[in-house]
Amino acid sequence: MADFDWYISPAERFSYESQFAKHSGDGDDITLPQLDPVFHQSRLQTEEFLQIWQLVDIRFEQRLNKTQFVYFMHILTQRRRGRTLPVGLPLNVKEEFLKESRATSSVYVRPAVNVRDVGASSGKSASELEAELALLDLDLGAADREHQLAQSRLAELRKSCDEVEGIAKYTLDHAQALDREIAALRESLRSAGGSLGATAADPARTRELIARIAADRGLLEQMHADLQRQLAAATSSLA
Repeated sequence: MADFDWYISPAERFSYESQFAKHSGDGDDITLPQLDPVFHQSRLQTEEFLQIWQLVDIRFEQRLNKTQFVYFMHILTQRRRGRTLPVGLPLNVKEEFLKESRATSSVYVRPAVNVRDVGASSGKSASELEAELALLDLDLGAADREHQLAQSRLAELRKSCDEVEGIAKYTLDHAQALDREIAALRESLRSAGGSLGATAADPARTRELIARIAADRGLLEQMHADLQRQLAAATSSLA
């Protein structure tokens, strides 16, 4: 599917505003039950229709003003044309919604508080309550999906922590083994003047081996430090 197109032509805007006047009865706002004819004409799934509503009802007021309705219809039309539903609104559109004055509305709406205000449901009709319940179910489904994603991410981070801890332990053990090997070679080098062994017979070769092992140990120490930083970062992500 193509990317979403937010451009609304003047002809489209005029059409959407005319539909707003028709379905709202020339009121300042329109509710979800009033859009029942639009829903049936759209031939969209109920879940998609509610997702579009939820996208533009950014204050969870269960009603849209004319500007919000224009974007609601634009998103609906774009979806019918095969475009993917957007996951959010552009910043300029959100700002346009938020600056819209609600002074002409005779309905008191409590301030939004990140969750739907169940107390504001008193006095609503059965159809309005059914619409609100459908939106709440949609919210619950989205929250459940987010929870599952978080749990999956947490499991991945824990697995990464275990792997990093195992690698870090291996590098540390290997570095300690190299320390012991270096000590043994140095002792062999010091005893070169005494009993002649295969290693002590070639002091230059022994020194070369010591230097190479010391260099390897330095690399292992660097790897160990990097792994410890990765482990600390992964652990902080789990906190």
